[in-house]
Amino acid sequence: MKVIVIGNGKGGTGKSTISMNLLVALQSMNKKVYAIDADAPQHTLTQYIQNRNFNKNLSKIEYKSMQYDENIDQILHIFDKEYDFVIIDLSCHYDKKTQHIHSKADLLITPITDSLIDTNVLQSTNSLEQFVPGAYAELVWQVKKNKINDKSGSLKWLLLPNRINIRVTNNQKKVIQKLKELSKYMGCIILPGIKDRVLFRELFESGKTIFDLKNNSISTLAAKQEIRNIISYCI
Repeated sequence: MKVIVIGNGKGGTGKSTISMNLLVALQSMNKKVYAIDADAPQHTLTQYIQNRNFNKNLSKIEYKSMQYDENIDQILHIFDKEYDFVIIDLSCHYDKKTQHIHSKADLLITPITDSLIDTNVLQSTNSLEQFVPGAYAELVWQVKKNKINDKSGSLKWLLLPNRINIRVTNNQKKVIQKLKELSKYMGCIILPGIKDRVLFRELFESGKTIFDLKNNSISTLAAKQEIRNIISYCI
């Protein structure tokens, strides 16, 4: 079983939408998937899945809405041999519990918008223009070190530019440059990214994902390929 955590120290970066599309994409490849919504109390992914499971024409997603006082080790132990992939949509809290859930991941995917405010949780620069890891990068780095010291495996970290403006802007270039610096120092991988498409936001209420759409418009095909680019790192 492979555990994939979708996490970021900043809210509003599209974690739940990414989680749902990955779940359905993997399911369409005949993989057994399970979702854990650890983003209490809002549990956006839970609502998305409930919308989907209510629709009789769509495949069902098994899930658990994890409460803050529940133990991730016990939950994962129950499902160890039942599923190919468990995807955890994680909150943006900075505490020992969040760090521990990160430590259970084989793969960490961090969606990041093309905003310098969002990149601040990953990296900043001091008065000498030197690289300084942000609070979330520090958390991930500690998890990576602990996994090596504990001999509990490794953590692959993927940075996913998300909701990217289709028109390349100077701000976007600055964000990408910061991600490249982070990759250099922290050993993470920058993915091609996902464009800012209304398509993703329109599907929430119906419970659908882009992989449920039957039309072959250029936008739909491009969006599917963007998600498949992520899948290639998950398999």
